[in-house]
Amino acid sequence: MTLAALLKEKRAEKQLTQLQVCERADISYNTYHAYENSKIKNPGFENMSKLIKALSINKKELKAIGYFI
Repeated sequence: MTLAALLKEKRAEKQLTQLQVCERADISYNTYHAYENSKIKNPGFENMSKLIKALSINKKELKAIGYFI
C-alpha cells in the first residue's frame, strides 16, 4: 500500500472530503492533494504527524506503508 492509497482509504472510511481533512490537519489543500495523488510521496514529520492525528492512522497502517515514527 502507498501513502496515497492509505490517505484515500482513511478519508473515505471517515466520510471526509479532502478539504475537511485539510482543515482537521491544518495543512493546505494543494499539499494534501499532492499527497493523495502521489505528487509528494514523503511528507515531512510535522505534516505526517498532523495527518496521523486527523485521520486516526495507527502504527500498523504506518508500518504497511513503510513509515516509522
